[in-house]
Amino acid sequence: MAKKKNRDSVGITLVLIASLSVAFLPNSAKLVFSNGVNASTLLFARSVLGVILLGLILIAARKPLSLPQHLIFPSLISGLLALAMIAALYEAIGYINVGLSILILSLNPVLIAVYSHFRGTYFITLRQLFCIFLWSLDWLY
Repeated sequence: MAKKKNRDSVGITLVLIASLSVAFLPNSAKLVFSNGVNASTLLFARSVLGVILLGLILIAARKPLSLPQHLIFPSLISGLLALAMIAALYEAIGYINVGLSILILSLNPVLIAVYSHFRGTYFITLRQLFCIFLWSLDWLY
């Protein structure tokens, strides 16, 4: 039981850190853009910083970075799609409000769930539908 609580605590902490990152990332990008940096430079700097930080984490964990052969290509595609998403977000920040860009980005999973529900590949429960409704009231008002 103690291990599960510890894992839950670690998971919740990581989600909170990710949430703060989602709030901090586009706002800091807007500041950098206002000082004349372009999106390519920002993406390159972010990628280098990510490699350094992940390398330090791997060194601290004393674990090798290895993937099974069948996961290398899907991981590469996933990484490229994440890069494209961040690049598009950075470009959007140059044209629209930061809050609106994050709203559109966070709306995407809900739209995918609703689309999948109507396609019949995913079933949205009444509880989930109620949560979507409450969530939509929050950003509508």
